Amino acid sequence: MIRDKTKKEKVIKIITPPVASTKIELDLVKLTEFLVKNKKADWVGGILGGEFGYGCNFKNEVFEMRPFCYDDCECFESGLETHRPDCLLSLPNFKHFESGLEIRWYK
Repeated sequence: MIRDKTKKEKVIKIITPPVASTKIELDLVKLTEFLVKNKKADWVGGILGGEFGYGCNFKNEVFEMRPFCYDDCECFESGLETHRPDCLLSLPNFKHFESGLEIRWYK
């Protein structure tokens, strides 16, 4: 907490991580924004990484995208020591089908 001595008010300074900055990160944010604004996908949210920084749920014949998964999975409850291949926690956030490129992110 920082105090402004001239106004005798308490000022709080909040420091957040930087937003997306690499070309790939920025392109994924732009792709998410395009999909949402053109009503191809619902807005999921975003603070870290910007307004469209969390990705969205979308799939077509070229690629699929999903936001970071906050859900609990059933893999460990089923007695498995690792996640199943179809578990949301093990799937990539972005996958380009033809090239096999997979990208994962946290928020």
